[in-house]
Amino acid sequence: MVQWLEEVLSVRTFWEGAASAGPISPPFPTGTVLGATEGGFDIYVVPKDSPPLKTAHPQWSVLDEIQDVTLLLASPKEQQGAVHLTIGIPGHQLDSGTVDLINGWAKVVYAPLALRTTFPNIDVHGRTGVFPGLTDTVWINVFLEADGGGFYARQFTLQGPDLLIPPQETE
Repeated sequence: MVQWLEEVLSVRTFWEGAASAGPISPPFPTGTVLGATEGGFDIYVVPKDSPPLKTAHPQWSVLDEIQDVTLLLASPKEQQGAVHLTIGIPGHQLDSGTVDLINGWAKVVYAPLALRTTFPNIDVHGRTGVFPGLTDTVWINVFLEADGGGFYARQFTLQGPDLLIPPQETE
């Protein structure tokens, strides 16, 4: 039987030599990923043969404007449980939390304009800078801990306005 296993991974970095801005001198930078909750973040791992969370979205689609991105997820079997989520961009954890699975479905929302109040580096000036639009590479990782004991996961990637949902081996 597979169980939820929660391990804490601590990472400590140190500087030796110069950085792109030149030599570094004490006090050296310390900390964790920006936006991390309680100094850390979740990494979701499921058994290789686990079916993925289902989604109603195609493998590739384009978002025409700056908007909340609502992702629909379904349990592989009609189960109940909690969907854990982590949303990030390189070097930053933007959001994390849990949403309920209701009648086998859950909604996860990436809200770039709301998150931009905390993370002003979220770019909403489009790829060309002429028209507004999503620009950043954003990953949205989701993990279902089903009441029946199953574990399922899926990753979504936004590359600017392109929503990419790669197929998983078990699909």
